[in-house]
Amino acid sequence: MIIVKCTYKNGEEIISRINGTIKDAENYFLNKIFNIGSLEDNLQKCVKVEQIKN
Repeated sequence: MIIVKCTYKNGEEIISRINGTIKDAENYFLNKIFNIGSLEDNLQKCVKVEQIKN
């Protein structure tokens, strides 16, 4: 399991765990749209994925 930081088009960043490699994380997150809103929908495209911890 690795920990990655996903940066979205609006500048927000979210830390997430993924069971795989950085390549797996990029395939899953990069250029995909996710709802990152907590109270209201906030659909954003992930524009950058960085591994921050093994």
